[in-house]
Amino acid sequence: MGNSNGFTLVELMIALVISAILAAVAMPGYRHIIEQSQLQQARVKLLTLHSSQELYYLKHDSYANAAQLRISGSEFFSFDVVVADNNHYQLIARSTTPRSKCKEISLNQALEKKPAACW
Repeated sequence: MGNSNGFTLVELMIALVISAILAAVAMPGYRHIIEQSQLQQARVKLLTLHSSQELYYLKHDSYANAAQLRISGSEFFSFDVVVADNNHYQLIARSTTPRSKCKEISLNQALEKKPAACW
């Protein structure tokens, strides 16, 4: 045989195996970063809703329900407000992603954040 200008099948298979191993190692870290960014978006939304509740309280001397706040969900979380009485409420974000580690996070009028591990 003379000079060949291409790759052999074995060389291509070795390159493919190396690529697969690198992808398998990188994917869990990538998923974690994506989940953290989605959770951060939910935290920001809850804090924004908290500000909206406080503004509503200043005007109406009571807290708003979900319809009055016009809460909309996101691609990865749904949001809700539970108004216990005129002086207490809880904002809740529930994950719509089945593999999420933080299925539900909440914030109340006193800025108590639960569960602490997700904040």
